Amino acid sequence: MTLYCRTLGPIEIQDNGGKAPSELLQRKNLALLIYLARSPKRTRSREHLTGILWGEKPESKARHSLREAIRILRRTLGDDGLVTEGDRVRLSADAIRLDTEDFKQLEASQNWSGAARWSNGRKIS
Repeated sequence: MTLYCRTLGPIEIQDNGGKAPSELLQRKNLALLIYLARSPKRTRSREHLTGILWGEKPESKARHSLREAIRILRRTLGDDGLVTEGDRVRLSADAIRLDTEDFKQLEASQNWSGAARWSNGRKIS
């Protein structure tokens, strides 16, 4: 399963062209998904994620919150879409596509007319 995420402008997630599950759209779950998608190699340590997303909570509660968010992401993306290995949490390369990646590809190929169709995070047909 591949999600498509618009982050330029208001955030919008599409799941195979349809709406994403509502629990995925909860603030911290969405933040985890996008943060991992923008992270180097789409991976981070559990410690880093709990510090960034739940730093205000005691460690045990922060780890529990991370486990719950991972469970929700895994339910949407499948076991191959979100992988946990030891202390690492990783999104697979094809789990999510970001609009920023599409824009970078247009820019890299010097497709200025294609890039110009992006306005306030919305691709204009």
